[in-house]
Amino acid sequence: MHDVMDLKSLFICTLLGCLLCYINAQQDGNDCIKANAKSCGECIQVGANCGWCTEPDFLKQGEPTSARCDVLESLKKRCTEIENPRGDKTVLLNKPVTNRNHGTDERKPEDITQIQPQKMALTLRSGEPQTFELKFKRAEDYPIDLYYLMDLSFSMKDDLENVKNLGTNLMREMQDITSDFRIGFGSFVEKTVMPYISTTPAKLLNPCTGDQNCTSPFSYKNVLKLTNNGNQFNTLVGQQQISGNLDSPEGGFDAIMQVAVCGEHIGWRNVTRLLVFSTDAGFHFAGDGKLGGIVLPNDGKCHLENGMYTMSHYYDYPSIAHLVQKLSDNNIQTIFAVTEEFQPVYKELKNLIPKSAVGTLSSNSSNVIKLIIDAYNSLSSEVILENSKLPEGVTINYVSHCKNGLVNTGENGRKCSNISIGDEVMFNISITAHKCPKKGQDETIKIKPLGFTEEVEIKLKFICECECHDKGIPNSPKCNDGNGTFECGACRCNEGRIGRLCECSTEEVNSDDLDANCRRDNGTDICSTNGDCICGECVCKKRDNPNEIYSGKYCECDNFNCDRSNNMICGGNGECVCRVCKCSPNYTGSACDCSLNTSTCLAKNGQICNGRGNCECGTCKCTDPKFQGPTCEICPTCPGVCAEHKECVQCRTFGTGEKKDTCEADCSYFNLTKVNDRDKLPQPGQATALTHCKERDASDCWFYFTYGVNNTENDIHVHVVDVLECPTGPDIIPIVAGVVAGIVLIGLALLLIWKLLMIIHDRREFAKFEKEKMNAKWDTDFLQEGQVVSDRCGEIVTLIDKGCPVHLIENPRGSKVLILNNKTTSRRKGQREKLDEITQLQPQKLVLNLRIGEPQTFELKFKRAEDYPIDLYYLMDLSFSMEDDLVNIKRLGTDLMREMKNITDDFRIGFGSFVDKTVMPYINTVPEKLKNPCTRDHPCTTPFSYKNVLSLTKNGSLFNELVGNQQISSNLDPPEGGLDALMQSAVCTEHIGWRNVTRLLVFSTDAGFHFAGDGKLGGIVLPNDGKCHLENGMYTMSHYYDYPSIAHIAETLSENNIQTIFAVTADVLHLYEGLKHLIPQSAVGTLSHNSSNVLQLIIDAYYALSSEIIMENSKLPEGFKINYTTFCKDNILRSREGGQRCSNISIGDEVRFNISVTAQKCLKDADEFRITVKPQGFKEEVEVLLRLICQCECEKDRIPDSPHCTNGSGALECGACRCNKGHIGRLCECDINEGDPVDMVDLCREGNSSEICSNNGECVCGECICHKNKNPAHFYSGKYCECNNFRCDQYKGLRCAGNGNCECGVCKCFPGFTGSACDCPLDTVACMATNGQICNGKGSCECGRCTCTNSSFQGATCEICPTCPDVCTVHKLVKQFFSLYLTNQGQVLSSSADLGGMVFNKGKTNEECDSDCIYFNLTLVEDRRELPQAGQSDSAHTCKEKDQDECWVHFVFDGPYRGDQVHVHAVRKAECPLGPDAVLIITATAGSIVAVGTAVIIIWKLVTIIHDKIEFAKFQKEQMKAKWDMDDNPIYKSAVTTVINPKFKDS
Repeated sequence: MHDVMDLKSLFICTLLGCLLCYINAQQDGNDCIKANAKSCGECIQVGANCGWCTEPDFLKQGEPTSARCDVLESLKKRCTEIENPRGDKTVLLNKPVTNRNHGTDERKPEDITQIQPQKMALTLRSGEPQTFELKFKRAEDYPIDLYYLMDLSFSMKDDLENVKNLGTNLMREMQDITSDFRIGFGSFVEKTVMPYISTTPAKLLNPCTGDQNCTSPFSYKNVLKLTNNGNQFNTLVGQQQISGNLDSPEGGFDAIMQVAVCGEHIGWRNVTRLLVFSTDAGFHFAGDGKLGGIVLPNDGKCHLENGMYTMSHYYDYPSIAHLVQKLSDNNIQTIFAVTEEFQPVYKELKNLIPKSAVGTLSSNSSNVIKLIIDAYNSLSSEVILENSKLPEGVTINYVSHCKNGLVNTGENGRKCSNISIGDEVMFNISITAHKCPKKGQDETIKIKPLGFTEEVEIKLKFICECECHDKGIPNSPKCNDGNGTFECGACRCNEGRIGRLCECSTEEVNSDDLDANCRRDNGTDICSTNGDCICGECVCKKRDNPNEIYSGKYCECDNFNCDRSNNMICGGNGECVCRVCKCSPNYTGSACDCSLNTSTCLAKNGQICNGRGNCECGTCKCTDPKFQGPTCEICPTCPGVCAEHKECVQCRTFGTGEKKDTCEADCSYFNLTKVNDRDKLPQPGQATALTHCKERDASDCWFYFTYGVNNTENDIHVHVVDVLECPTGPDIIPIVAGVVAGIVLIGLALLLIWKLLMIIHDRREFAKFEKEKMNAKWDTDFLQEGQVVSDRCGEIVTLIDKGCPVHLIENPRGSKVLILNNKTTSRRKGQREKLDEITQLQPQKLVLNLRIGEPQTFELKFKRAEDYPIDLYYLMDLSFSMEDDLVNIKRLGTDLMREMKNITDDFRIGFGSFVDKTVMPYINTVPEKLKNPCTRDHPCTTPFSYKNVLSLTKNGSLFNELVGNQQISSNLDPPEGGLDALMQSAVCTEHIGWRNVTRLLVFSTDAGFHFAGDGKLGGIVLPNDGKCHLENGMYTMSHYYDYPSIAHIAETLSENNIQTIFAVTADVLHLYEGLKHLIPQSAVGTLSHNSSNVLQLIIDAYYALSSEIIMENSKLPEGFKINYTTFCKDNILRSREGGQRCSNISIGDEVRFNISVTAQKCLKDADEFRITVKPQGFKEEVEVLLRLICQCECEKDRIPDSPHCTNGSGALECGACRCNKGHIGRLCECDINEGDPVDMVDLCREGNSSEICSNNGECVCGECICHKNKNPAHFYSGKYCECNNFRCDQYKGLRCAGNGNCECGVCKCFPGFTGSACDCPLDTVACMATNGQICNGKGSCECGRCTCTNSSFQGATCEICPTCPDVCTVHKLVKQFFSLYLTNQGQVLSSSADLGGMVFNKGKTNEECDSDCIYFNLTLVEDRRELPQAGQSDSAHTCKEKDQDECWVHFVFDGPYRGDQVHVHAVRKAECPLGPDAVLIITATAGSIVAVGTAVIIIWKLVTIIHDKIEFAKFQKEQMKAKWDMDDNPIYKSAVTTVINPKFKDS
């Protein structure tokens, strides 16, 4: 019952869920009602499917004005006058595209049309897209203007020579494309201010060096306007001269901007415009002008005077976005002809500039013509549409129909590729307005192909009001005597009036008198609680579902509270009107759930309810109680039609059956038609009320017929197949084969089931064994008498030999666990990741569980990330001797920035300087010398120790500026105070601005250095504290703290991951080479006398440092050691010191280090330590937690005061007693404060005269503690240590022959062995002869070996007799003479199967037989079983011989050898082979299959059993090795001494 209720509940919940989904769908779908539109204009702006009913009497009582706005489908059911304005499109100018042939049409460019239409107007309704078709066709022979803009800096000198003939050559090549081609030329260099060019007068006249004659620098020059005169191009270009500038990037963007905006100067026409930009360098862009003090942004206007750009010194370079806009506005397609080196830069620029291409320029521009042709073909083969800015709320969508039927949508819908001249492509463009503009004004947009001047002008008009709005009647009488405007069928009330007809003033809304008009009677609620009373009239509430509506004068009606059927209002077959269902045709009932359609009541015979019931509401009500079912066709108690008419059909067709005698009288009620095949019987649909029958007669034969009733004619017709289907006899072969196969399969199945049961049994037994093993914690009986607790500790094999169970051996092992293992970063140049997201070291954190003496190894992977950020701090000696160096360092910032771009995009540079301590004797402290330590005619700055001039920055220009402001100082002694500066640069992280990236410190000097102890010369004795002391960038404690030591410097630089580059002069190079070996991750370079090579020195030193990886670790705790091995790129194994480093590492290379950590002892104070491993010069590190295994697991189960330890005198721990204080002994049985020592010694003697503990042990507490043997497998035992396990008899070098155990000096043999050395087996199997007798009856079995008593016999079983002939051979194979002998005796038989009747072709003659074969007596028997059996006589020999007919003759020869009387027993009949027996062969074959299958499975089972046992034995052996009893292992006892490191004493 509960299950039924649950199913019902589930069904109801499912229906409710579906209903809610339907309601939500309805609600979400009807946005028109949800908009609550108050006017027609508001309604039509909701969506394209919304309409407004203008019928004056449309609204029912209680419905608000917004009910006039609804979806059109719903509105058409109630309203005939619907306002639904639609948008449209009008083509205003539609000139067809031009069909023009090359050179035959002399039209002007403005008369050529490539785009159609050219002008149109769209009227847009909100939400309704307007689509039109745009056609584009590439006109043949279309005019082209090409302007060649060339870089004329010095590096383009050889290119200029090839460009001089470009005009005529290009004219000739372009004739194949167009007959109207014009070409122009312009050139550019750079802005004419510092630092882009040298502004010295001489360099302004000739910026080149040596004998090179160059023209003055300029920004941009228009050399030749566009012309069709190629010779003029060659002449003017040939007169051009190369110029020069200082920096590598050129001012090409200035030139491109002027070419784009100076249309009149260049001579651009409204045709295809190509701009070829040729250079071998990069470009400056917006912001770079600040280097020259130019801060005004480019204004994008033309500033050409006499062909020269005159405002390059005034306006900054244009931005890329600004260039894109101007090129697009002026329909210019750009071709960048650049050298291979700058291809990546300009390809990126191409992706930002639409309709542009990039070509690779050869080193001398020899390929420029081919480059231009290829680029033009590439650009012109692609059409991309663009539109002007769209008004707010308007969207546009493109679908392109390109060549070969290719259709593109989305962003790709704007373009078509592979367009040839004359090809025509189509674009479907849809424009949709989603709302009306604020002012409702018309808008204009334009669409054009990129790079073309032609465009489509589209005027957009917006439908924001209905047409009926213009027909509104102000102060209409329909609106309560002029209180509103009557428009679109509704009143729009004047201010201060409300109500559907503006019939009420806002001051009268809450009047009680008006509320009375909203009640049906005095007792009802206002508006039936379903609405609000406004102006005495009910305005019904809206439901959440817009399809559910309250209506009526008092809102008493609704369309959703009618009777339901199948959880649907009015059963889905009617309409709910004021809570009453109005049913659709063919339905009736209160819920319209009663169908008047009778099709569901038709039975298979075509009768309604099978003629046995009435159809009510589409369901049969059966009137005949015997019938039931949906159509009253089921009759459980009625006989079947087939069975009812079977006998009559049988007798009329075949003349058989029970009614064959009365057939004519009983079976003439139907018409019979005979057919000869079942396929010819009538099929369903061919006849009415048709039943197919299949019946069996008395002979088990089947017959088929159909029984059909024609209801109209009341006629019965039977069709019958006149051929019976009778069964055939069984097929013997398949039956036999099936039986054999069944036997085999059943046998295999039984064997598999048996195997499965055995596996389950084995697993249960193994699980039981494992459980028992787990339950056994300790073996307290392991030690024998005389053994001590320390005997529990030993090698695994020894403990097993001593009898300790494998599972009770405690042997914990070390392990490693990875905690954090993020993969190394695969980073490409230009990728932007946060610094903390870049990983070069893997893993990052792990735990090593260390067992004493057992190393744990882990793999550390290092991969140099590409484009890794770099911070470089330049620390310079500013003593007087470095004056000429300072000049070259002033430009280092920008130069180094440029060079480092090849290594990283994230590079920062800083600057600091040093001289020496500001006390005597390092400087002159005379006031005048403090102001100017140099000579009078050479002013210098005041001496200082160290000064941070510039923190790390990306601004190379700022570096140049600040370094340029620095002045030289001076000191007295040659060594400088550089180590003070190094220390402050390293520890003052925040002041310097170091990040956690690659940190480089360049130390530049031409002198040596002071170090720790030199401060005493100036009275400074306090050692350097290694802390930051910078104030306003100056080191303030140089007079207080001594110089740091070299070790201190090395440690500080390493801790702060700073790699040092010593840039020093040649005379002090040896000094810094020595320093390099003391400071890790440092390099030394030779500085030229004026530091002119410093840039190259830094780059080379960086590569040298970064190409080598050296691993280092923090200080190891006492008792630990670490070992490194690595395979570097050369695949050579390196270990020890060499295992910590790899050289020749490039960016992106990955190297691996195997690091082993070994603990050599347990420490008393702690069992967990932390160390770090990291590459020198890098911040990243691996955190390694070291956890010592100094306890066995069994120590956790310690039992204090255990009864096992002599009444609680100790704790039972790991199978042994740990005695309490004052007790000793293996079981703590002895109190050291009690007992007489002499008496205790006597307890250790076996007799009064014997030695103490048999001289094999010591007497402890009255008990013998036996000595240990050098061989751990040998041990003493016994109460008095009188026994041992190694002094027993041996056999073949094995103690007790390996067949017994040595116990107390005597072998105890295993069963089946005896002897003092257990070397004598008792088993006689080895002595058994082939005849079943022990030693063939010719000897005795002793210790598994035969001792032959008959001297004629020998061998392992006394069966070999070298002098004895074969008995059967001696008597010539009796089969040869039996025939003759029996014939002589008159016993020849007639049967060929009888022995006496056999005919032999060989043997003796009658005479020979009489003389030679009478020495034995012959006895014939009928069967082999009657022959004498083995054992009845010692002299009997059984013989079996074959004659020439392949028949076997069996006889027994009994008696002495030849010459004595013997007796022969022979079988009368020979065994001759018969013909093959088929039954026997089949049976044997089946049996063989079963036997072979069984044998294979049994062998497989045996193999698996043996394999399982071997694996289990292997498992036991490994388990033995995996554990040992560590109870009294000395290495687990507490340390004897503890050493406290004084360095860590305070902490």
